Amino acid sequence: MNPQLSKAIFGIGIALSVASVASVYVTMLVTQNQNLNSQDNPTSSQQPAPTNSSTNINTSTTIAIPNGAAVQESSLDKEYYKPANMKITSKSKVTCINQDIAAHTATSGQSIDSSNSGQVFDTGTIAPGSSGSAMITGSNEIPYHCTFHPWMLGILQFTPAAAASVANDSRNSSEQS
Repeated sequence: MNPQLSKAIFGIGIALSVASVASVYVTMLVTQNQNLNSQDNPTSSQQPAPTNSSTNINTSTTIAIPNGAAVQESSLDKEYYKPANMKITSKSKVTCINQDIAAHTATSGQSIDSSNSGQVFDTGTIAPGSSGSAMITGSNEIPYHCTFHPWMLGILQFTPAAAASVANDSRNSSEQS
């Protein structure tokens, strides 16, 4: 056998071995991250109850960034924020919980290139297993995205307090079924 061909085949074998070890390591990290998230946030899919203030109803809403969201066209049926479309009231606190193994953001605007990107809200970088929050005020609809993964898109829709509460309660009931 040609010595150069032999070295090439040996090199390919080494590269495949390293790739398989890396794959096992990443799988182990994902499993550990999922276990930690299930222990730390057993009710993370449930919406916290609204709290009243003297003049406005302020609500707190949770959006999950599911495991695998950093991979475009993954098996998440293209829903990279769960839920991707959320009804909220003005002056709502929105908390994004990162259940993925990659860092993410939730930043207002259609994309990082939008002229209004980050002007309404920006959670900043959310490390794996962490969360980021923003107080959001508005009266219309605000698209948002991840600055690291431009395919990750969502929409916050402002509604009167009672309508947002009913819509989010029914969404939670259907998610738990």
